[in-house]
Amino acid sequence: SARRKAVQAVAEVAKVGEDDNQALKMIAALAQDLDEEVRIVVAEALPWSAAPRRKEALSSLVTMALSDESSQVRLRAIRAVNVLFERGNRSREALQAASACLFDEDAEVVSEAKQ
Repeated sequence: SARRKAVQAVAEVAKVGEDDNQALKMIAALAQDLDEEVRIVVAEALPWSAAPRRKEALSSLVTMALSDESSQVRLRAIRAVNVLFERGNRSREALQAASACLFDEDAEVVSEAKQ
């Protein structure tokens, strides 16, 4: 879709930039998009769209990991939380999200949460 491609383009620009607040806001705003593919791209883009300790990225990802209706979005979101953790965000919120995902109904999400 056009929105998915737009998120991918903004994410690529954000990777090159230094903690681009505008790009982060644009990407995070689509975390609740109706299109599952858009939400998947958002989850994949967020950990690279801001400094690892930025709360906005983590907050959006935690919400997606814990409450999105799509198991594929939840999977990508918890993977992204793990990426932020590996990049230095060892916040309580990241750990709590991973712990909560251990009880997800989808086995892939649970497996990723164990990472």
